[in-house]
Amino acid sequence: MPSSYVVYDRDKALEPSRQRELATSADSVHRLPSSHSPFLSMPRQLATLLGRIATSALPTPRR
Repeated sequence: MPSSYVVYDRDKALEPSRQRELATSADSVHRLPSSHSPFLSMPRQLATLLGRIATSALPTPRR
């Protein structure tokens, strides 16, 4: 199962450097210039990113 991690560059609750450490086990790492709560501060950008992550993780249909 593919995994992704989103690092929030302006997070003051969990430092971005620590987030990058946690992200080392993920298959893909993404970044947003957001605080700790991107669903409140930038919901559209977060939704767009999550949509891209979700669709890129879908298996390619066999023909």
